[in-house]
Amino acid sequence: MPENNQKPISEQLKEVGTQIEQELKRAVKIIEEQVVPEVREKSSTALRDVSQRLAKLAEHLDSLKSKPPE
Repeated sequence: MPENNQKPISEQLKEVGTQIEQELKRAVKIIEEQVVPEVREKSSTALRDVSQRLAKLAEHLDSLKSKPPE
């Protein structure tokens, strides 16, 4: 049995569960508000960079077509 000033284990577990739920909600909010926008921004920048590099590679391959083999 719990001591006089100690809560029952079921109540303690419920409180811990509530705290975990609150922390998870806080973590999700941080991810949605800070991480996701930054990832989107960096992803679009990276895709533009890759696109430019692929265009240069395509130009290089096209230039090789016009040269006779050595």
